Amino acid sequence: MTLLLTVHQHRSDGIFLSDLWEAIAEAEAQNRGVHGARAPSRSTWFNYFRDIDHAFPDGLHGRPLSLAAHDFVRENPKLTDKFFRKFRPDTFARMCVFLFERGYWGSDTLAENLASVPGSLYFSLVEFLKPAIRPEGDHNSLPGVYRVYRPSLSAPGKILVSAALVTSKTDGSLHYAERMHFRTSFGWREQHLEGYILGVEGKAFLLTKDDNTKLPQFSILKPLVRQPSGDGETHIVRVMAGSYTGSSTYRENGHFSTGIVMVRDNLRSLEKHPIGRWKIGLLGSFGLQNREDVPEQFLKYLYE
Repeated sequence: MTLLLTVHQHRSDGIFLSDLWEAIAEAEAQNRGVHGARAPSRSTWFNYFRDIDHAFPDGLHGRPLSLAAHDFVRENPKLTDKFFRKFRPDTFARMCVFLFERGYWGSDTLAENLASVPGSLYFSLVEFLKPAIRPEGDHNSLPGVYRVYRPSLSAPGKILVSAALVTSKTDGSLHYAERMHFRTSFGWREQHLEGYILGVEGKAFLLTKDDNTKLPQFSILKPLVRQPSGDGETHIVRVMAGSYTGSSTYRENGHFSTGIVMVRDNLRSLEKHPIGRWKIGLLGSFGLQNREDVPEQFLKYLYE
């Protein structure tokens, strides 16, 4: 939304609009094989401008565009979704470059402006990795609730079982959220992981950040079991296994790399509530578990 507000702000600057439309058209032409909506037409752009004028009848009066964009998205979610659907990663990236090269964004605020766009990290990963298979397929095969198994870092020898939700967002990103909730000898503990998941070359790459240390974690997962979906044309991932890597004070060298298994689960009631309210630790099969209580077929992937 910050991008659109920037364009709206400078739409009368000479041939600014014509140059922008030409740049986006070139990006679209170079990626003709990419699936997705075509870039906005000229009439659509002017419809956008009218919608923005209606949202800010008194103008912005020097207000930071990132803050104005935040308010617009919060107050006009359906309108924002309509805007987002008209941009693919390639045309979005070209508009960013155009505004930066023309000096409409200073280099000191570029990262902040880009980060304010919902799903910007996901789209940056798509643009950087350029998956051979269209990412749209991930939106069919990955979303849902998963039971997640990984060796506990704070209780060696135990397996921590948590719950995760993969969501296909309206902005085109695949969001990942995980809730850890378990009892220790010192009382209850909880931790949240949030990030994005992307399929590349038959594997799923997961990048998250936890709410305690604010540090990133990285997982590479290989789908082990797939099943046909209801339409019979796509396949849903049922089981994934791989590696889980990051930093931890519980390890002497300051970092870890363990196994991880994700299993699709029928816990639909969880999706009705915010993930922070999932009291999964109260369910006997979640939280800290003995290895012998974990399904045997998963144990070989749960290395410590």
